[in-house]
Amino acid sequence: MVNPFDFVTVEHVHDTKCIGMVQYSQTFRDENSKDDSFTEVTVVKVVLMARSPMSESSNPVNMPVGLGKSVRFANADEIKFALGIPEMDNPVPAGIIENGDGSSIPIFLDISYLLGPDTAHVNVSGISGNSKTSYLVFLLQSTYQKLQKIGEGHALIIINTKEQDLLHIHEADKQNGRTLKEPSYTLLDLEVKPFNNVTYFLPRGNDGRPNSLYIPETNSKTYSYELEDVYDRLDLLFSEIYDPHTNLSSILNYIYESWPNIGRRPAKKIKTWTDLYKFKGYPSEILTHKSTLLYFQGHIHRFMKSPLFVDRKKQAFIRCTVPSSCSLF
Repeated sequence: MVNPFDFVTVEHVHDTKCIGMVQYSQTFRDENSKDDSFTEVTVVKVVLMARSPMSESSNPVNMPVGLGKSVRFANADEIKFALGIPEMDNPVPAGIIENGDGSSIPIFLDISYLLGPDTAHVNVSGISGNSKTSYLVFLLQSTYQKLQKIGEGHALIIINTKEQDLLHIHEADKQNGRTLKEPSYTLLDLEVKPFNNVTYFLPRGNDGRPNSLYIPETNSKTYSYELEDVYDRLDLLFSEIYDPHTNLSSILNYIYESWPNIGRRPAKKIKTWTDLYKFKGYPSEILTHKSTLLYFQGHIHRFMKSPLFVDRKKQAFIRCTVPSSCSLF
């Protein structure tokens, strides 16, 4: 019995081995049979993952696998070799491979690929509802524990787009990211525990309180933006706005370079979104089209309708008792 994604090994020439992963299998029958009895054959396609060399100084063997070679399930050392795990300087536990022979092999990702400088990226794909978020939380917890063990400074920022799913990562009873059974955590040398030192940042609502369906009982703060918080990053707010005359960028650059004293001499000090919305004294070389100012003011007015952009932060909803090193937006 062999399944897709099982690892198998073939003994090759000169004491080398070919290690591969099952890609798919297909069953055929002998259509030339003259009676009801027929021959059934299952063909399995294996993708070559690695060839083990005879020694470090040996030349590589690139010959294909010969006919009639015996195929067996790969053992733990062979699977780890095929995945490049022995070459990793700081491997992070990433999960467990359950091979077709019933063995369970812990697998790892190199921390340099998760956090840089090589890629600083990981992609988890699949259909809706197959625990992608839970796996990512598990991988973050695994990375978090690895950083603690090697003594690296660390902070995690998680951007929540799934209602209240990620507003419980500090709670032990929620078993956040529990994609594996407890014995598997032992095999991976991980502790089953929630995140600690968590602070949740919730978007400000119209009444100054968090605009959130669920508000964590502890460690919560609202966030909003005064103009002085983002004047040097206004281009991010305008990045997807159609600008046919490319004049908005001139205004944004002028605000950034002149802040907070904007306009002709004597310059006017701009402090709030309302000040920026009402201001009209831009130099003529900045406003090359008459409609540009109205176009710019219209978008500023649109931003001001959001409770996230305020002239002054008047009310803060804070329930925080633990200093934060892990933040959730």
